[in-house]
Amino acid sequence: MNAKMITVFLTSIFLFIYFFSFFSLRIFYSLAERKLTWKANFGYTVLIVIGLFSIMTIARYFDIKFFSDIFFYSVIVIIYTLLISIVLKPLSLLTKTSGHINISVLVGLLALFFVIGIYNAYQLTVKKIEFSSNKITREYNFVLLSDVHIGSNSPDFFKKIMAKVCELKPEAVFITGDFIDERYITIEDIRVIEDAHSPFYYITGNHEVYADKHNHFFDDLNNFHKFEVDSTVEEFNNEINIIGFPWGNMRMNNQGYYEKLMKNSVINPSKYNILLNHEPSAVEMISDNNIDLMLSGHTHNGQMFPFNYMVKLRYKYIYGSYSVNDMDLYVTSGTATWGPKIRFGTQNEIIQIILKPE
Repeated sequence: MNAKMITVFLTSIFLFIYFFSFFSLRIFYSLAERKLTWKANFGYTVLIVIGLFSIMTIARYFDIKFFSDIFFYSVIVIIYTLLISIVLKPLSLLTKTSGHINISVLVGLLALFFVIGIYNAYQLTVKKIEFSSNKITREYNFVLLSDVHIGSNSPDFFKKIMAKVCELKPEAVFITGDFIDERYITIEDIRVIEDAHSPFYYITGNHEVYADKHNHFFDDLNNFHKFEVDSTVEEFNNEINIIGFPWGNMRMNNQGYYEKLMKNSVINPSKYNILLNHEPSAVEMISDNNIDLMLSGHTHNGQMFPFNYMVKLRYKYIYGSYSVNDMDLYVTSGTATWGPKIRFGTQNEIIQIILKPE
């Protein structure tokens, strides 16, 4: 990122955290039936934000995952304190409950949220989806992984993912980016890929670029094909083309960037063309270029309610199957989590793709 983008990014995070911290404190004191002056409200909020930014800086500079976890979970506590309290406050006025009861209910609901969310974050769901085409002559069995975030998630969790992938016996595995998100991850942490008797087709996401794991990091893996910036086309069984758009756009959701990649792609209209694209972006433009199936991730489906509504403001196609002109699109919620190990209202999913002849 350049200096301007870093400044905008950090400013956005600062304002986001400050907003939620300020109003979380205000409504928390109100629930507890205690007074908080505006001056104290501003002062406490500044201390919270400074503390969180200090923790985030230490985590990123020294690659200390423990500090990253403290930062993420603290932010989640602040956000959900506000969201739950907004519901509890009018109820407490109606029922005339005491401050102690209000806070006890708040803490109980926060604890329940974390128990459910953390439990869901460690689960894996295999979801089967089917597509058909008159361009193919037999049935195909593929698997889609996306947003595994090794680093945020342990290599052991990836081994658990790979065990389920191997059970599905796919003819090929597609990985649509954000496979790795920390600099300290080594090739040995993902060597389990070679145990699968399937080729892997991979495109970078934004997190590989941030972690500098996008150039020659994967060269030693035998069955791993990484798409480069020229949008290389791979032909599968003489009737399926696989096209990959590597992520390299520091301004996400940039229509012009995807138009350039599309022009550089070699597409055979007589074959079934599968496009791997990390972001579900430029969908209408891509659908006009003889792509039969586009596979994307990145959105996590918001990962936690109600953030799916915030993500929806940026991406029209946030999760699930869509039909756009003559193209099928599937946007996965991701195979794992990023940041806090919490899934609330969403799921980790391994997608089994069945292609059938018409």
